[in-house]
Amino acid sequence: MRFSRSLLRFLSFSILLMASWFIFQFARTILSETQNGNLSFVPADATFVMRIDGRQLAETALFSIVMDSKDEEIIRLIERTFKNKVTDNKEFKNTGINFLSDVVIFKMDYQEGIVNGVLVNLTNQRLFDKNITASDQEQHAFSSTENVGLILTYSAKNKEKVSAKGLQKLADSILQSKTTHKVQQLIANREEGKFTEVFIKGNFLGNALSSSESSIVFEQKAQSFLLHGDLSMNDPESDSHKLSHQLAEKGFHITSRVFSKEISDSLGRLLSFMDKPIPEITAFSLNYEGTKIINHTSGFFVVPNMEMVIQCANPFSIQSFLKESSISAQLDYQITDNTVQFQDEVLYYKQLSSNSFYIGSAEQPVFKQRSENELLHISGKLNPLLNIQGGGMMTAFLEMIPIFKACKGISNHSERIQFDIVEKERNKAEIRGELLFKKEYSPMNEILKFILISQMAN
Repeated sequence: MRFSRSLLRFLSFSILLMASWFIFQFARTILSETQNGNLSFVPADATFVMRIDGRQLAETALFSIVMDSKDEEIIRLIERTFKNKVTDNKEFKNTGINFLSDVVIFKMDYQEGIVNGVLVNLTNQRLFDKNITASDQEQHAFSSTENVGLILTYSAKNKEKVSAKGLQKLADSILQSKTTHKVQQLIANREEGKFTEVFIKGNFLGNALSSSESSIVFEQKAQSFLLHGDLSMNDPESDSHKLSHQLAEKGFHITSRVFSKEISDSLGRLLSFMDKPIPEITAFSLNYEGTKIINHTSGFFVVPNMEMVIQCANPFSIQSFLKESSISAQLDYQITDNTVQFQDEVLYYKQLSSNSFYIGSAEQPVFKQRSENELLHISGKLNPLLNIQGGGMMTAFLEMIPIFKACKGISNHSERIQFDIVEKERNKAEIRGELLFKKEYSPMNEILKFILISQMAN
């Protein structure tokens, strides 16, 4: 009897394995039979281009769910999503788009704003023209050929409108002739595991790096998502990457030897309620371990559990700044020669050099100098970013927000993150990064759960 049961279990397992193998191989065959003609229509003056490999994504997701379906939560989330679609009487319209091929997203300057475009491969032009509709709130244009569809959206800083005819003419002109230029070769490296490639032209890190262009590849490994790429720079200043003190890594860590003037100006506008302007920041080092919310008669204060070194473009006294009566009254704190106190919470501060200072929860911060060629370094766990103590009703409210819940899930299931931009020669830098998950969690399942829980798929 035992032998018979063992044999039955073995046969059942074999049948399941063969069925799964057949489904997977059948899907691979379908997924491999795709045409990718939309790359030929990427505009030559696009400042941002992203190619999403639909075949790779679908194949990886299929393997993750069907072949390695130990995660019951992902199955329940998929079932609930489809059930909600049916219950809400939301139609699944066939748009004629072949999502199992490349989807290309690009951005380009147009008049006083930006045009965002999506190039897709089509299985049915008639269905695309019939079912792709525009929102009343945004300016859209659509165009198509027998095999390729294009969706354009215009946006501007001051929300000014552009001519609908002009936008339509632009959409039609993009699909009227194929182009051949450098970006098409940079983002067409189809290899196992690579599911997204990105090309960026211009200063995506601000004027601090004066970057001319960069190319980045995203791919999946067994327990992690990786990214790697190259960054070209336009004659960076030789002394622009110095940082007098860098914190030893703890919690969630960031050290940046580049800090764009645009971000510094935006921070100044954010803190414009202060009578005294904040200094221009050129570099910083941060250890972040969470946030504490303190109730107050006037409301509440948010006190970060962190350590930070800030370096300024010009000489700056942190003590003189904190002693300004208008600022201390606005933020309701008491100051001594080396502390800032918010009720029972204390932050320490220290002048490190004429233009750099420390402020944080540790009285004696630990410093560790790294290579000056390391322009940006991010490392540690993601949990501290969502660690909120003493929030009460506010924390309970945040837990109800889908995107917060989704972010908390992915941070709890990840092991660590690391991201670096390292200068290799005067005008070139290397980009590399990894988001590593714990052994019991599949990277693709975690991304799918993030999309479903955050309701991005709705």
